[in-house]
Amino acid sequence: MEDPRLAYLGPATVFQDGSRADVHALLFAEGEPPSSSFFGYYEVFSSDGEALRSGPARIHFSDASRAEAIVAIADEACGGFRIRGQLESADSRNR
Repeated sequence: MEDPRLAYLGPATVFQDGSRADVHALLFAEGEPPSSSFFGYYEVFSSDGEALRSGPARIHFSDASRAEAIVAIADEACGGFRIRGQLESADSRNR
């Protein structure tokens, strides 16, 4: 199996149950290109007061890509996530 490749590093916004958190995100791609499996890690730098919790969320990356994800918190400030389904690019949404 091929080692995971860095796919994204930068700011993102996590939306969960009406709350949002601005995070620093690190996203890795798995498998042969084009990848269909992604996982990553995040660190919260700003939120609307509600802490993220383990469970489903929507992540908007600053490169305009978006994804449904499952979040697994490590503590109130950081955790991991796995993309469910497809990573949606701005190009794919505009077709």
